[in-house]
Amino acid sequence: MTWLIVGGLLVLAFAPILWLMPTKRDRQLVRLRERARREGLVVEVASVPKRGARAEELVGSDGVARDVTQPCCAYRLPASGSWRGAPRWFLLRDAHGSVPIPGWTVHPEVPLPCVDAVYWRAVIGAATGLEDQCLGMEASEGMASWYWSENSRGREAAELVAEIAQRLRAIAVLQAGFEVSRSPDA
Repeated sequence: MTWLIVGGLLVLAFAPILWLMPTKRDRQLVRLRERARREGLVVEVASVPKRGARAEELVGSDGVARDVTQPCCAYRLPASGSWRGAPRWFLLRDAHGSVPIPGWTVHPEVPLPCVDAVYWRAVIGAATGLEDQCLGMEASEGMASWYWSENSRGREAAELVAEIAQRLRAIAVLQAGFEVSRSPDA
């Protein structure tokens, strides 16, 4: 009986320590974020408007409309130079969307810039192949961002983050090239 009491006390003593141990998901996120930092990306907790929200999520029981957002992480690539004059946009992944490109829609708070179809085809090229990993993409003055839930879906973390960094670099080149090609001195 004494051994049962001692065993029970030991379990009670060490249970909080085991509770603090990182889970498999925690270790995966650490690997993803460390790799992102090595790729030159900044990782931030963010949220995007939830696409395809159910009716009960959009309106509360009091009849007031809710602002429904989805928590995610933003992997951001800071600009190496100035992108003044480059368009600012924020696209959200939406299987039913078609503006400005199929499978995407515009963030409700960021107006769609007036740019030609060639520009948007280049943006499509930056996202092609990783659409299922992406909740949103953004280009603003000074950084390109990739919003996602950090679910690698069985893919190797290093490989996936390298692909995201490559896509963000393609957007950065597009933004920098936009400024050069449309500047008054060119």
